[in-house]
Amino acid sequence: MGLIKDISSPTATDDTAELNYFFDILDHFIEKISSDISLDKTLTLIARSPEANIAKACIQYREKFSLANIELKVIFAQITPTEQLCEWLEPENSPCGLNPEKNIRWGNRQNLVDAHEQLTLTNQCSWSGESMRREVSSRFGFYIFDQDCKQAAIRGERAFNALWQICDKIPQVHIKRAKQTSEQSFLGAHSKSGSFSQNDVHFLASEFTRH
Repeated sequence: MGLIKDISSPTATDDTAELNYFFDILDHFIEKISSDISLDKTLTLIARSPEANIAKACIQYREKFSLANIELKVIFAQITPTEQLCEWLEPENSPCGLNPEKNIRWGNRQNLVDAHEQLTLTNQCSWSGESMRREVSSRFGFYIFDQDCKQAAIRGERAFNALWQICDKIPQVHIKRAKQTSEQSFLGAHSKSGSFSQNDVHFLASEFTRH
């Protein structure tokens, strides 16, 4: 059995405390990968939605994942709110790499919400939480982190792979919306900085000038 962390007390139920806990978990996973070059550098995440704190922690660790050459594959039970999903689908911001839509799927089946949130590193270590049926605003009664239990990690990896096979790819409408958001941010940033003259704009690729 791994570490069980009770956060039911009022002093440990705020978003900052929860995110810090997940940062500790992610640091452990990265340290594990960095210490053994033979390990498959793939993390698998099952989360209720992009709004879940485990997902928010992964977003903030995108640069660390990239530096450690970690591949992150994700299943979301819900793909709302759209703003947070766009961040996952933007290649510049996503912790899922330069082709994030290939590493993210949607558990678009009502019975899948009974599955538990989990983050797993192959057959090495695994974190799990409450059922994805819970509301994001509600707090966990406990977390379970099996940091050295290979059996728990293997079960977690098998569960993820089974779910991945029956989950849907992210709908194209969401991918297009994320691309448009990224393009608008790109143009807006350069417009404010004055990097482009009027003549320069004519030489932009068509995808940056599409409305």
